[in-house]
Amino acid sequence: MANAAPSGRCIFCDQPRLTKEHLWPDWLKRFLPRKATDHYHTTGRSTIVGDKVFAHAPDLKRQTGDIRSRKLKVVCGPCNNGWMSRLQEAAKPNLVPLLRGTWSELSAGDCEAISAWAVMFTIIVERLDLSTAAVTAAERAAFYRDQRPPANWMIWAGH
Repeated sequence: MANAAPSGRCIFCDQPRLTKEHLWPDWLKRFLPRKATDHYHTTGRSTIVGDKVFAHAPDLKRQTGDIRSRKLKVVCGPCNNGWMSRLQEAAKPNLVPLLRGTWSELSAGDCEAISAWAVMFTIIVERLDLSTAAVTAAERAAFYRDQRPPANWMIWAGH
């Protein structure tokens, strides 16, 4: 697991003293109510041998509780309550109209704010299953430093 941060250290700044991070922020409760009694995580993989691809049966894991109530202990307090909170607050005014279906044209700055939040969310959510983690330590470090999507990422949103 090359992508795993050392146990007990922030996945962004490598500092100790981790806090619990809401996977789905509390302000999304009114748009995504937490009602499920359990949730499932499905992973699939394939193997390439020569010029042939072999798909393996997907793994299905059942977990109790609503996925929207999950918290992960992967970031430190200064990251969680500092720059991560600021990214979320910058994206929120654009995300709420999108969730309500009342959005209008987004500026380049609006798209940048949503994209940064989406990258942060993706990096956090993949920590649920490190066996499927794809974001590298270098990409996490670049995101922490720049708070912008890594150069090799493309983020698309559509109506």
